[in-house]
Amino acid sequence: MTRKLIFVYYALLLLTFACGQKTEMYTEEIIDGVRHVNNYPPLWGDESRVGLEFVRKIGELEEENENYLMYRIIDVCLDKEGNLYVVDNGNRRIQVFDFQRISVYEYKIVEK
Repeated sequence: MTRKLIFVYYALLLLTFACGQKTEMYTEEIIDGVRHVNNYPPLWGDESRVGLEFVRKIGELEEENENYLMYRIIDVCLDKEGNLYVVDNGNRRIQVFDFQRISVYEYKIVEK
């Protein structure tokens, strides 16, 4: 029993020190009373390793159709047929769009 307790104690101690270490992303120096903050260079260089490509949008900025107005989206997923499911937490609903992104279903989230 005491061996297990000692092992747990050392594991928690190691975890505390490992998580408590702070990695600085900059250096500070004061020159003539002015604080200068110098950022470290990016870890991966100046070139971005990720590229984004616009594929499709759903709805318009000034949309009037309420099926396309979302508020606080918390999850999005696709099924094998290509239907898009959007969990719209702000409007308490799940909105379903077909593969052409036309609204086909709306499920209201109700509390029991």
